[in-house]
Amino acid sequence: MIEKLGALRTRLEPAALLFLRLVVGVVMIAHAYLKITEFDEWIGHLRHMGIPAPGFSIYVAIAGELFGGIGVLLGAFTPAAALAIAGSMTTAILFTHLKNGLFGKDGGFEYPLTMLATVLFLAMHGPGPWSVDGMRRRKATGDRKQATGNGQ
Repeated sequence: MIEKLGALRTRLEPAALLFLRLVVGVVMIAHAYLKITEFDEWIGHLRHMGIPAPGFSIYVAIAGELFGGIGVLLGAFTPAAALAIAGSMTTAILFTHLKNGLFGKDGGFEYPLTMLATVLFLAMHGPGPWSVDGMRRRKATGDRKQATGNGQ
């Protein structure tokens, strides 16, 4: 029974990692898009919250969320992409959400903390075989088994 569960996990892990990356990537890209399309309002929010250099800080946030989101979505340069998002989420927690407690309904830090934990997992674990990084790894090693998750 344990062997069957292990085999099932091995077969499903690539799909689960792909799903996780797609969700996180799309959400981060959407957040960056929101900041781009409401640029002046976001600078005002940052200024109101006391964020240092709001005009510069908004560009850093957009870059981290947009390029990090694209990288995580594709599974390309995953550790760097995930760390870009981690920086944005850490900043959001410390400067915006921490003072409001845990719960999102109160403006708390549960959402950015969840995203932070997720991208740190991806940075440490990797994007899985169904990714740009996975394709590059297979090409470099000549290992075709990794495409199905059997060679991890």
